[in-house]
Amino acid sequence: GINAEYMGKSECVILNAAGEIIGASQNKELNQWLIGVPKVVERVNELVADAKKAAGLPLDTPLVSLGISASGADKEEPKQQIAAGVAAQPACKAGFYHVCTDTFGSIAAGVGPGKAGVVLIAGTGSNCALQNPDGSSGNCGGWGHLFGDEGSGYDIAYTAIKLVFEVSDRYTACPAGSIDVLRQKMFAYFGVSSLQDMLSHFYPTIKKPFFAAFALEVVDACQSGDACAQWVLSQIGSRLGRHVVAVH
Repeated sequence: GINAEYMGKSECVILNAAGEIIGASQNKELNQWLIGVPKVVERVNELVADAKKAAGLPLDTPLVSLGISASGADKEEPKQQIAAGVAAQPACKAGFYHVCTDTFGSIAAGVGPGKAGVVLIAGTGSNCALQNPDGSSGNCGGWGHLFGDEGSGYDIAYTAIKLVFEVSDRYTACPAGSIDVLRQKMFAYFGVSSLQDMLSHFYPTIKKPFFAAFALEVVDACQSGDACAQWVLSQIGSRLGRHVVAVH
């Protein structure tokens, strides 16, 4: 089975008949909206081949089934394209293929088929889904960092950095404590010495996984008692909670 992604990474595990992991591998993101279906197929083939190697299996060993749970795999047409492309790869021969978005892969792993469950994903991006026993479902989020991803790692980084800029510009007052610690962590993480220098990380395009990983610095500041970082994470927690309320 393949799951993607955390901080732009994907992982593949091969299980034996007893449900034990006998091989695993990692690769880069599998979001077809970002890299396109052909690249997804290529990376899935690499994941399976590397996992078979780790398990000591010949590359042409057929799998009973191959499940792919990935961000962006939510429309029927690209799901079919991914399944067909993967089925044609030498390392990916299987008796059955299933492609789904990462939310429903998580629900399947957590509660199984025919049961009610809610999953809330908060990694680089965010998404929330509800599954009912009758098979119906609901969703909130998953719209990408421009118009969604509330409560995600990206949102933590964005909220903290935006606050540093707005307080520095006197556009808004600091809601708690001061921005000093967050500003220092931002300068150190991005390797800059001024707010102006940060512009090089905003243009022409933001490197989303790298940008989102700044969230770990915000969490570290929060755990160290910084009031401003604690305020940021309180806002993030509220945004995540609203996802769950929405799908109910």
